[in-house]
Amino acid sequence: MKNSPLDSAFFHDADSPQNTPSRGENFARAHSPSPDNPRAEGSAQSDFSQSGSAQLPALRRVPGALPSHDASSRDASRGERESRGPSVAVETVAGYLEEWLGDAQYLGQSKATIEGKRNALRRLLWFLERSKLARCGKFEIKRFCIYVKNGHLEPLGRWDSNTTRAFLPVGDRVIQLYFVYIRTYFDWLTSEEIIAANPLKEIKAPTSKRARVAPLSIEEVQALLAAIPQGLNRARNEAILYLLLDSGVRVAELCSLKVGDMDLARRTAVVVGKGNKEREIYFGPDTARVIKRYLAKWPREASQKLFYSERPTDDDAGISTSGVQRMLQSLAKFAGISGKRVSPHTFRHTFATEFIRAGGSPKALQMILGHNDMTMTYRYVTLADADAAQQHRAHSPARLLRKEKRRE
Repeated sequence: MKNSPLDSAFFHDADSPQNTPSRGENFARAHSPSPDNPRAEGSAQSDFSQSGSAQLPALRRVPGALPSHDASSRDASRGERESRGPSVAVETVAGYLEEWLGDAQYLGQSKATIEGKRNALRRLLWFLERSKLARCGKFEIKRFCIYVKNGHLEPLGRWDSNTTRAFLPVGDRVIQLYFVYIRTYFDWLTSEEIIAANPLKEIKAPTSKRARVAPLSIEEVQALLAAIPQGLNRARNEAILYLLLDSGVRVAELCSLKVGDMDLARRTAVVVGKGNKEREIYFGPDTARVIKRYLAKWPREASQKLFYSERPTDDDAGISTSGVQRMLQSLAKFAGISGKRVSPHTFRHTFATEFIRAGGSPKALQMILGHNDMTMTYRYVTLADADAAQQHRAHSPARLLRKEKRRE
């Protein structure tokens, strides 16, 4: 294997010729993540050391990556490397990334999934280069996950980007997804016989606690609608809130909707969900009326995005998922809603909860939400969790005693 261009001159693969250009070098120059453009992360509380700064474990040099000049030192290095378990040359990690992502595209994986994979591996490569490591195994991946968790405590923040987001903690789910994407990549390298073994095969993924999403009350939704200011975007924002509440659509699906995808007469729309699967979503007459009013004020062609971005004249630019999020956060502030997350996912959970409350079946909910099986549906809402307090008030067994006393 060739020398890793991602490492300094102090680190070399003992079995490689020196100073040989490689496809990994080209990848590192063209595709290394830009610290000035980090993607938005989730938020979660992180554990801190008593000193209040990140305490990353000391990064040991991998013995197999040190220069070697004779057979005995090479054998010793291999022995030490094997004692640490299998590892992958950083050059290999970089060199085959585009082929792996191309395979994902060939298999029909969604654009969001492919970008998530690309992001995770680019940041791993950035971390390995920063740590001056030539090989990557289970210990290096664990340290990478620790860095992702605690990187916001670094002097320049996570990824040394020195941006506002760089100093914010990330959610456990972000770290878990990074690990899963990296392990999947190593699985692919193994299946293609590029590496002998996946160093993460027997390693458990970091845990991720699922926070229960508290649905919005109808009064809170009304407060959000009332908080929409008069002005250019009022009709659009009102239509977005109605569609989120009434259909359970995912925010990415909503943002990708085109005018031609809507059937206002039948009150349905065709969206492309996870895994590039098409499905119909449904909405009621009130939502259809609000969308008609919006389109009457701001007519748009069938090929254009349903919801424009900044101005109605931005014909080709649809609103982004982050744009919807920012709009909801602003409305929540003006509506005085605190102590509860107001997001597109909160609206999806609110739809599911109200659907069950109204007597809808879990199976129908599964189809509407676009879940592959009932397991995911029950994570959003269960019959017992949908309105336990209200159900208990309506069916309290003690009420039967009161009725018996009245008969006496």
